Amino acid sequence: TAGVESIMPTAVIVPALDPSRTPAVLSAPIVTGLLRHTLGYDGVVVTDALRADALAAIPPERVILDAVRAGNDELTLPADPPAAIATVLGAVRDGTLTEDRIDQSVRRILRLKAALGLFDNPYTSSRAVDSLVGTAADQETMAEVARRSVTLLRHEAGVLPLPSGSHRHVLVTGWGATAVPSLAGQLRGRGLVPTPMYTGSPDRGTVAQVVAAATRSDVTVVLTNNVGNDERQRNLVEALLATHLPVVVVAVGTPYDIAHLRSVRTYLATYGYRDVSLAALADTLVGAQPTGRLPVTIRTPDGTRVRYPFGSGQRLPAPREG
Repeated sequence: TAGVESIMPTAVIVPALDPSRTPAVLSAPIVTGLLRHTLGYDGVVVTDALRADALAAIPPERVILDAVRAGNDELTLPADPPAAIATVLGAVRDGTLTEDRIDQSVRRILRLKAALGLFDNPYTSSRAVDSLVGTAADQETMAEVARRSVTLLRHEAGVLPLPSGSHRHVLVTGWGATAVPSLAGQLRGRGLVPTPMYTGSPDRGTVAQVVAAATRSDVTVVLTNNVGNDERQRNLVEALLATHLPVVVVAVGTPYDIAHLRSVRTYLATYGYRDVSLAALADTLVGAQPTGRLPVTIRTPDGTRVRYPFGSGQRLPAPREG
């Protein structure tokens, strides 16, 4: 954490770090226990969007209070900002939150602002922002991180790699209204012939359509995200696997999906579904070596047995000709 001025935890559930399955952004064991105490980080911690769908089932007041209790300094995009402010003020007044806890965050924020010179020159311009944010160097750093993180956990012989320029027909399906077409575009640029079929959380009719399309394809790539809480996504994967055709399952959220998909024969984890991660995935599908290793231990759904220990990861065989 040396030199890192701000960190943003997100709403993913990481049972290896917090067995209560509290989303990381609301988890005191993760934000305070791991980040503050174990790693010694004293910079500014900013939440991911608190109006995110992943937190929608949690009462808004609890989201706000748990975010502060967890150790976050700035609360980003709550569902109702005035109500969020009132919640924090009310909690301080009734003693649910202490003034000292609020002061800790205020000091960190003021210290960062002072270091950035924002008290002397608080304003900027869009031109200045563009010169510092999202630069070519930034883009390359993101691409390198994405490339190095792709993790191969299972690989059925003969499925990967897909030779680039081979014009193989690839069905790209599953979770991600933007991720599915984005990956299809990446594969098209590598000389394959993709067919995108976004399903989200599919009903039986949609599953049947995807299975029919798979029979017309050389290989199917199905994207998943949090299948442990989505039986319909699991049904799609199992139906595709039942065809005994080549299927590649890719977890584009957390890597835990494989714990709920025991019959998967080829499985990758990208830890993200933005374009930069999908480009790294496309490179891997056509032969780039996956170098990622699991940052967590994946257990069976009941937590009793380890399926993939921390540090797991495989390599691909050399690319085939043609």
